[in-house]
Amino acid sequence: MSDTKGFSNPYEDDENAIIFEFDEWGQNGGIHVHHFLVFNTIHKTMMLQKRTLDADNLPRGDGTTEKCKLKK
Repeated sequence: MSDTKGFSNPYEDDENAIIFEFDEWGQNGGIHVHHFLVFNTIHKTMMLQKRTLDADNLPRGDGTTEKCKLKK
């Protein structure tokens, strides 16, 4: 797994969204999965986008998006 980048950054209508990005690499490198995770502090939601990329960071197929509402 690559180093995780975490930062607060405006995302859609949330000026203080918390964003994490990281890559999950296979055993031999090359093909990997890029994860993009956003915590929306206004609406208390979380969104995860995953996309499979090749060694040149070109997309391999469609990515997936999952969303959920966070409980207090």
